[in-house]
Amino acid sequence: KKHGFGLPFGPWAVRDAALNALAAESLRGVAARGLVRQEFIDSLLTRRLKEHAGYYGEMVWILMMLEQWLRRHAPDYRLA
Repeated sequence: KKHGFGLPFGPWAVRDAALNALAAESLRGVAARGLVRQEFIDSLLTRRLKEHAGYYGEMVWILMMLEQWLRRHAPDYRLA
């Protein structure tokens, strides 16, 4: 059987300043589009990711990839 494995993005983002900056900038983009509240993004990046990097790292990764995809395929997308 196939079996996936987790990407340790959270611990990487906490330890690597450049990756953390890219994640923060991408998540600000998701908030600016109106997809996620800015307060949640702030909490995720300043508190939650540092407390539980393994758990919240997956959420940061998903939102970061969403923003990167939107930039490439739907740069003008905004939630009304």
